[in-house]
Amino acid sequence: MTDAPSNVESNFGEAVIQLYELLREVASNPTAHSDDSLLQAALKRQGTLASLRHSWFVNGVHATSTPMSLNTLKHYCDLNITGGFRKFDTLRKEALDALTVAQTRPDTSNKRTLKGMNLRIQELEDTLDKSRKANFILLQALSQSLTAIASIRNASTKQLQDKRADEYIKTIRAIVSMNSTPYDELPDNSNVTPIIGR
Repeated sequence: MTDAPSNVESNFGEAVIQLYELLREVASNPTAHSDDSLLQAALKRQGTLASLRHSWFVNGVHATSTPMSLNTLKHYCDLNITGGFRKFDTLRKEALDALTVAQTRPDTSNKRTLKGMNLRIQELEDTLDKSRKANFILLQALSQSLTAIASIRNASTKQLQDKRADEYIKTIRAIVSMNSTPYDELPDNSNVTPIIGR
């Protein structure tokens, strides 16, 4: 009986991570989910999304949501997601917006009519605005990285270097997490292919 809380923690933690990955998938690839009316309805409210019982495929992997209270969702988001529930909810809104646009986007934006050209111009301007915002946030992260390198280099002890490195890593990840999907996460070292010796 003593290991029950850790199993519950693990189950809810994994469920929140899977739900977060679904939101990332919907935000970056909304057309693949445009027929999912249950998901779209759940994205409209925090509580409805928390209590969602649903299954889906992300990158060929089958996942199933675990219904929970909104307070439980908030708690496990804060424990398992960089940026916590605030980031999760921002991503929920991005996913809903992307899904709504994918469902309502008229095919005429691809046609060579005045209306189609105007729609296409609007889509491209929206993409440009998002790119500018992403670039600004990434420049902030780069600036913070330069400050971090100088601070770590000037640290007097190895212990102080380690402490500063940990603090700056958290800060840089927090800055990057303000971006829209898919530019809101830095890859882990395990995902980076070393090029030494090539």
